[in-house]
Amino acid sequence: MNTAVNLKILTAALAAKVPVPDSKALISTLASKAETFALISQFGSPQLKRELSLAKPNQTIEVSLQLEFNGHKVIYQSQEIGKIQILYKSKKNHSYFRINSAKITNIS
Repeated sequence: MNTAVNLKILTAALAAKVPVPDSKALISTLASKAETFALISQFGSPQLKRELSLAKPNQTIEVSLQLEFNGHKVIYQSQEIGKIQILYKSKKNHSYFRINSAKITNIS
């Protein structure tokens, strides 16, 4: 998957308060990406928005935004953070991710 999709999935996981490995470093990395601030309003998490606003982008420790997909599982740094589910099918074949039963993100 491309970086924009990974960014969206990781932002959704943080907004849903999914335990993510090294979340402070991840928030710092996400704060350095302008796209994150456009995404955060979709998830209704003022706490995460504040954390991202206050985070100081750390150039020395850039964490990976790479996700692994094992079957229907979404894995970040060897930890399962969600699963892939098709909730409905439209003419455009949108796929959705359910982040550990909390938030749903359109990735198309």
